[in-house]
Amino acid sequence: MEKGIIILLSGVSSAGKTTLTKVLQSQLDETFYHICCDDFMNMAPKQVLRDDLDNQLLITQGIMHETAQLFSDKGLPIIIDDVILDLPDKNDWLFEYVTMFAGYPVLFVHVECPIEELERREVFRGDRTIGQSRWQLAHAYTDIPYDLTVNTHVHSTEECALQIKNMLIKQEQWWAFRVLGEHFETTPRR
Repeated sequence: MEKGIIILLSGVSSAGKTTLTKVLQSQLDETFYHICCDDFMNMAPKQVLRDDLDNQLLITQGIMHETAQLFSDKGLPIIIDDVILDLPDKNDWLFEYVTMFAGYPVLFVHVECPIEELERREVFRGDRTIGQSRWQLAHAYTDIPYDLTVNTHVHSTEECALQIKNMLIKQEQWWAFRVLGEHFETTPRR
């Protein structure tokens, strides 16, 4: 069975990944299923998250990655909406994604937005810890390849979705996971 396409959206909180996913789903001819880190994390009771956040993130993120793999293995296309951070003392989710999805059709998209707009959105949303975006931005991966970068402040959500949609037909240009895989093969993990 052919693997389902994976659109992996990576960006900090309030960058617009979930909104972008919903617009993208409405623009695509094929049904893409949405797999979101927030949905998996929010399966745990709020008290458990408050008391044991790091451990709960390890549990729920690992299960989310396995769920995404299952969808793709069944030939179903998915959009993963995640915050992938460079935290040496935590689980390396980028490494996990790259090794888990080696040989899968992955379009790796960086969703970016300037800090001032992230902070404005954070306050407007009312459901985020103030400063979360700034902290995540300080721990976000820099200097890694993406197949595409979209900016949800410079471009409308519809324009960003169209950029992704246009990239879907250029699978020969999806090289980021291949390059990252080669990097992980030759570079010892921290």
